[in-house]
Amino acid sequence: MFLRGNKALLNSADEGRVIRVFNASSPYATYVGSFTTGDPVCSIHVLPGEDGNPRRAIIFNLVPLDANPVLLSPNPGQLRMLKPQFSQWQPPDASDITAAVDATELPAGDRVVSRVEFQLQADFGKWLTDRGTPPSRLRLPISGSIIEPDMYVEAEGWVVEAKKSTGREYVRMAIGQVLDYTHNARGLDAHVTPMILLPSHTEPDLHQLSADLGITVALRDGDSFELVRP
Repeated sequence: MFLRGNKALLNSADEGRVIRVFNASSPYATYVGSFTTGDPVCSIHVLPGEDGNPRRAIIFNLVPLDANPVLLSPNPGQLRMLKPQFSQWQPPDASDITAAVDATELPAGDRVVSRVEFQLQADFGKWLTDRGTPPSRLRLPISGSIIEPDMYVEAEGWVVEAKKSTGREYVRMAIGQVLDYTHNARGLDAHVTPMILLPSHTEPDLHQLSADLGITVALRDGDSFELVRP
């Protein structure tokens, strides 16, 4: 599966090579900028092929080094004018996406993708639905790309970012991501407030940090969830 160009992308960071990205529309090509691989490097999705049959596709996670991602949009001006898009939320299915292909071909840090976060989101989504506040999807067009939190609870205005662990690095990442989502959603006239979803209580100083930033923390509590409001 990882042959030629795919293998070159997979090993680019380890080999110190920069990925140059162009937006091509024959006979012209616009240089977008330099990229490297993110974390995880890639994931495997099951997508419909041209014949309609499902096939496995490698989706590489590229992050900019020195680039203008807005150039990736075929019509940047129109994209910036779009409003947030709301649609029905579906519980994530861990069988649809995984970064574990052949453990000998992937970097050690990308060989295992935990299903804990998928189950946490599914359980929280069911809990929200049972209480009469079902989640939905919220897609935000920003600077030539689309960003999307794990879920959006329209009745409460919550933008939710979930993490599988209460470890400091995971909580800090969740805080940064949910504040980014909330900032951009507010800039597009969406009335939202940030929430992070965790499997249990984290360290007291991180709870205090979340409260100081106006973030509600949702915590698993047996078959239910506890909400710690700022």
